[in-house]
Amino acid sequence: MHLRPSQIYFSQAEINNRFDRRSQHSFKNLGDTLDDLVEGRCRISDIPTISVISRNGKWVTADNRRLWVFRHLEKLGKCTTIPVMETYHIDFRKLTSVNGGKTVRFYTGRSATGRWHHQVSSIDPATTSSRQSEADDQNVAKNTFTTSNLSMLRPLTSYDQRHPQRGYSDFSDFNTAITNLSLSTSRTIKRLDPFIVRYTKDTLTITSYFENLKIKIRCNVDMENIDPITVYKVFGKYWVTDGNKRLWAHKEARSFDVGLCIPVNVKEDKDEFLEIMRKDRPWLSLIDILQSGENIQTIT
Repeated sequence: MHLRPSQIYFSQAEINNRFDRRSQHSFKNLGDTLDDLVEGRCRISDIPTISVISRNGKWVTADNRRLWVFRHLEKLGKCTTIPVMETYHIDFRKLTSVNGGKTVRFYTGRSATGRWHHQVSSIDPATTSSRQSEADDQNVAKNTFTTSNLSMLRPLTSYDQRHPQRGYSDFSDFNTAITNLSLSTSRTIKRLDPFIVRYTKDTLTITSYFENLKIKIRCNVDMENIDPITVYKVFGKYWVTDGNKRLWAHKEARSFDVGLCIPVNVKEDKDEFLEIMRKDRPWLSLIDILQSGENIQTIT
């Protein structure tokens, strides 16, 4: 099956600006990949096939970064249709789009490098892209791809093949899926500087998993698959409850990247927060709590 990139909708509201290590373009910025395609240093056949799922008359993909590249290629006149593979499952944690999947933005502090994406004013299918000069138009015309260039795309393993244990959930439409995700709506998910979030533990045992997570975050690898942590906004501060070790990994990585943020699910229930804090330490006073959480002792 072939579709125009503009017929495929994003599932996420935000994406990383680099491909992850599982890609042939591991750690490469999306903008640089776009430039390589436009200028002939890379073939479209090097990009794995996008998987799509049908929802209420829309084709939606979890392969958001690849779609970002293909949407730009289409706007630049570099491709008309691309081969896609239909699947029947999608990781519903990725259904975070708040505009029906028309566009996507980068995580806070992230951006695309390269130059060709600047020639596209918007990747919204409803808008017409304008380029900056007649010379750019001529360059695009000389490098236009045809659908024959796309025939050798490698298939990407579908989500149901990667996760056969997951059951099929039938949402009537894309927006309903978003509404049913308590951790994925714009009303609950925020991105915060890790340094302003406080711990709720005194000590942490850091295993190799969290050491590797720290490296992954620092290298911007697979960031979109890192689950948000739950924080409570009380007494004018943010406090983590279910993700102290993940917060530690983000804080360590934040030391090397001033723009790094952590995805959080924010609650503002003071009584619930105090109940959690005093569950194993009933002796804690309010002053004890307010003076804690800025530093932590780690055990490796």
